[in-house]
Amino acid sequence: MSDSTTRPGTPPLLQLADVACDIAGNRIVEQVSFSLAPGELACLLGPSGCGKTTLLRAVAGFQALAHGSIALRGREVANVRGGDAPERRGVGFVFQDLALFPHLRVDANVGFGLDTLARGDRAARIDQTLALLGLDGLQRRFPHELSGGQQQRVALARSLAPQPDLLLLDEPFSSLDAHLRVNLRTELREVLKRLGIAALLVTHDQDEAFGFADTLGVMHAGRLLQWGTGFDVYHRPATAFVAKFVGEGRLLRARVLDASRIDTAVGAILTPDAMQAAPGSEAHLLLRPDDVRPANGDGFETTVVAASFRGAETFYTLRLHNGEEIAALFPSHLRYAVGQTVHARLDLQHVVVFAD
Repeated sequence: MSDSTTRPGTPPLLQLADVACDIAGNRIVEQVSFSLAPGELACLLGPSGCGKTTLLRAVAGFQALAHGSIALRGREVANVRGGDAPERRGVGFVFQDLALFPHLRVDANVGFGLDTLARGDRAARIDQTLALLGLDGLQRRFPHELSGGQQQRVALARSLAPQPDLLLLDEPFSSLDAHLRVNLRTELREVLKRLGIAALLVTHDQDEAFGFADTLGVMHAGRLLQWGTGFDVYHRPATAFVAKFVGEGRLLRARVLDASRIDTAVGAILTPDAMQAAPGSEAHLLLRPDDVRPANGDGFETTVVAASFRGAETFYTLRLHNGEEIAALFPSHLRYAVGQTVHARLDLQHVVVFAD
């Protein structure tokens, strides 16, 4: 798949062309192409084992290519014959396990990649970067004297201190609790935007991807299935996998009636775009939890299969009369028990249909 979000007339900062990677003789990444503009924040999103971390390591220079090429700032840095060493690529990398030096103080950790600067300039850069991430006054602490959130900030500061134009992040927030994770990713996004630094984040967390990135790439089985804005990935998924993986979507069986209608277990649905499939052919309608609303006696009848309380809302799994199941988010003050009959209706803002 090939796509680009680079603005017209602006050369891409990062360009992947038909990249493939092998590990121990197994193809892990296959035919991945995309570009990243200067200052753009992007995310590779997908389940564990889909190849997203391998791809990130290839960009950093830690993973060889089996096919294709990678270019940075208009210059090819990797192809099947080899490539530039990681330290020559001029990118920052934040590891999942942080990789802080336990025997070095915070200032020494952050200043590790600043040996080319004069002593005074190095000290000033360290202090400026720590202040940027809210770490004032912690220069003389050791990593074990810091909280998990502070350690993560030190790891980010170390990667930002050399002032790279591209930062690579391998699930950097996964070890933090939910509140810290949201706060830190929000702060990091603001810092990167302020400094004009591009970033490529790897995560399996959809909320993290939507909250951080301008552009999302959804990966599955080593392939990049879609590359676009969060809005497009959510509302205009390119494949059935993207539809199901992003936003807890369910695919409801459908039969094409004509160019503008399909028939489903919950009734006929109007499709805004002309169906290319022949009348009578099979298709699938994408339903997300926010497409389903409670109905007072009208609508279609369902049976509650499972319920999960989420605070302001409850996530329900509802079974239709034909045995198919859909998901729904209802206000939590509407309480339904497993086995209870519930009437529901659809509120489709975007109709997405996949023809078989």
